[in-house]
Amino acid sequence: MADLLQASPVAGERAAAAVQGPELQADGESEFHSARSSFASEASETASVAEPAEPAGFLLRSALYAATDGRERALGGFLQDAATDLRKHYRDKGRSTDEAAPAAPSRKHSTAREARALVRGGMAYGKSLLTGHKPREARQQARQAYAARTDRLTPTALAQWLDTPASRQAQVDFMRSVADLQVSYLQSKLAAREPLKELEDLLAGADGAAREGSPPMTQADLAAELRKARADDEAQYLQWKSLQASLGGNAASAPGASLVMQSLRQQFLLCETGTAHAHEDTALQFARYCLKDARAKATTVRGTLLATEMQAARVREKAAATPAASAG
Repeated sequence: MADLLQASPVAGERAAAAVQGPELQADGESEFHSARSSFASEASETASVAEPAEPAGFLLRSALYAATDGRERALGGFLQDAATDLRKHYRDKGRSTDEAAPAAPSRKHSTAREARALVRGGMAYGKSLLTGHKPREARQQARQAYAARTDRLTPTALAQWLDTPASRQAQVDFMRSVADLQVSYLQSKLAAREPLKELEDLLAGADGAAREGSPPMTQADLAAELRKARADDEAQYLQWKSLQASLGGNAASAPGASLVMQSLRQQFLLCETGTAHAHEDTALQFARYCLKDARAKATTVRGTLLATEMQAARVREKAAATPAASAG
């Protein structure tokens, strides 16, 4: 993650933007306007030589933040729609103080109803054990009893909604939104890695001495790590592109849509978590991921982004202080 954030826009872009505009020179204009136009032309030519045609670092940074924020918004909207259809209580949590307050909950939460649901769940668990069921089966029956009586949006209730025909289009729209964001981000990431291919070849052919520290790393080792990182990104890109293609067309209303949705959820979870789930288990696993794992993952990503920014600032400060210390 750290390598994604260290790239930043070239400072000279502001200079290029500042000199853009209509041609100022015309017949009969003053020497001041003529000189100004000449200066702008020279500055623009200098900036075009100094800057790359496409600031890959800026595009990568922008795609990363767009994917991070867009995924959270898509998930919040998807869960809000599910709660509205199920007449359950759900309120999307705010992500930062610079955003508007989350939408009002789709249903007011009742503490008394929640208490009754907990009691019903406990009774179902005890009854299941007394009738000879295994603890795992008893827990499942307790979850179902609780989900049927609580007004909160639970993974069990969400999983039941996912299996209904009315939810298919919402699922497809959510997964397509996430896939589009991820594909765009990975495209920017692979484009930013293109200039490193030449460096990888140079390092792979060099017999540099091992650096200090344990374990030692040669230049060939560094080249191997760069190639592995690029191969991993390419594999992820192909996975997400495949999912993106599967979500196209009329996936929600295609023949055998129930089996199609199971396959799409399985493919989505594989892209997101790297874990393959059985077709018949995808609804519950998908619901748990949306309500629990995705939120924890988003919080971790935001914390990592902030930590990386702070680390980059410390590196810049240290690099700036080194020449001054050497000169002293």
